[in-house]
Amino acid sequence: MSALSNNETLSSEQAFDPCNYMRSLCENTKITIPTYIDYEFEAGWKEIIQDFVHEVKDYSIVIVHVTDCYSQLDITFEAMGEPEELHVWRAVENSRRRSHSTCPACGKPKTNRSIKGKMSLLCKDCSENSTKNGKTGTWLDKF
Repeated sequence: MSALSNNETLSSEQAFDPCNYMRSLCENTKITIPTYIDYEFEAGWKEIIQDFVHEVKDYSIVIVHVTDCYSQLDITFEAMGEPEELHVWRAVENSRRRSHSTCPACGKPKTNRSIKGKMSLLCKDCSENSTKNGKTGTWLDKF
């Protein structure tokens, strides 16, 4: 990858806004996205979020929280009396499982490997690039 494409990748990642992404995905669905809530997840999980929204788009739910906690996607919702609430729970769990094997930075399959005694939560390429940038490639990089 050339230096120019690395810079392009960085600028596109910096421009990613999970709140706007969620709002645009849920526009023509029964899903409610409160305006006062911030969502926190990386661009690599956009496909997982998109598949989740597509799977539950016909249910009246409020998505109250989407975050990546310890490199795992976490979705919290309110079902508002939906009889198909179990279907939404299954979609949440499916998304969570998929996030375990998907790099949050780029969306490629990640490899769980140890770097200097710490488990890397990124794919091989992102993990190698993060160490070049002075990061660990682990969940500690958030701090």
